Amino acid sequence: LHPAVTVTGGGVDGSLRLPDGHTVRWSVVGGAVSALASTWHPGFGRSVPNQCLEVVFDGPTITIEFVWE
Repeated sequence: LHPAVTVTGGGVDGSLRLPDGHTVRWSVVGGAVSALASTWHPGFGRSVPNQCLEVVFDGPTITIEFVWE
């Protein structure tokens, strides 16, 4: 995710707060979501701390719904 995006929640539901004030909510059936520390690379040799979303499946299928607010 872009470094300016804020992650809240986790597990089966949560949200992403975008820099422009919009929110994207997510919900998961058949798995769980976790926010992990990562890095974003906007250019060669540049590394900026950010978060990425990890999705772990509970079984053979998963459904993820994103809702833009």
